[in-house]
Amino acid sequence: MSDANNAIYQDVVVIAVYMRSAEGISFEENHEYILEQYRKFLNGCVKIMQGNNCCDMILFNNHIYGIYERKYIKTARDLETTGIGISRLARDFNCHTEGYCTEKLLCGIGIATGIAVRIMIRNPFGQSGMWTGGVFEKAYSMAQMSVCDGIQRVFVDDTAEGNAYR
Repeated sequence: MSDANNAIYQDVVVIAVYMRSAEGISFEENHEYILEQYRKFLNGCVKIMQGNNCCDMILFNNHIYGIYERKYIKTARDLETTGIGISRLARDFNCHTEGYCTEKLLCGIGIATGIAVRIMIRNPFGQSGMWTGGVFEKAYSMAQMSVCDGIQRVFVDDTAEGNAYR
């Protein structure tokens, strides 16, 4: 980790949750119930990710990123368990809203490791950070691929599965 001009380079593990059909869910009929279930789904995702020593989280449009410092991840199995827990939440959402929605919520999970840059930003409310780096694109593209045929899977890149974790 180095600091130059408010930029911090960190070796991280990123879990990306991509919800391909979140924008396609019809909220017209019984929208309050569906929104309540969707909020439960998002809150459950946040709890699962935080339970695994997540150092930061980004919720953006129809996907969520959980960012973990690589040195605190013990095994690749911990990462896969987090992904499987999120898949179960999506399945629960679909069971609860089966009679209300025409479109099922399909979410893909991609897990990648790499170097990310955290740019520290000062604002009137304190200091916050913005993340960037190729590891986010890699995790996101893996999450997209994991639901390409309608089956939910957890894709883990080779570096996350490597000898550093097993």
